[in-house]
Amino acid sequence: PLYLFLVPFWAAGGPARLKQAIAQRVDIDPATLPYRAPLLDRLRTEHAEGRKLVLATGTPRKFADAIAVHLGIFDRVLATDGLDTLTSGKKRASLLAAYGDAGFDYAGNSRHDLQVFYAARSAIVVAPDRHA
Repeated sequence: PLYLFLVPFWAAGGPARLKQAIAQRVDIDPATLPYRAPLLDRLRTEHAEGRKLVLATGTPRKFADAIAVHLGIFDRVLATDGLDTLTSGKKRASLLAAYGDAGFDYAGNSRHDLQVFYAARSAIVVAPDRHA
């Protein structure tokens, strides 16, 4: 309850700062999170065939790392840090810097993924939100 009074101060530092502050104080159990079974099956197959998989997410790094360890299929994690929220243009820039234009395939579900879809070799739309 005490932390509720701090949320406005964390939020004043921007979304990445807010996410980081919350992540520092909260733990998650990745086994309890909902996952899309068809997507996970596909990713597990790709991983088993030797494809390198990257978890690129706007989620705080602490949570993203826990999810990656739990799933055991990702070779690299790109996530929100305390400075930048890794979504939209920032996610696109990170992936382009690492893999080049059309050097990666991308699965996403949000209108915020559109910039990444345009830079990817192929785009996989997964359960899009109603605004996508």
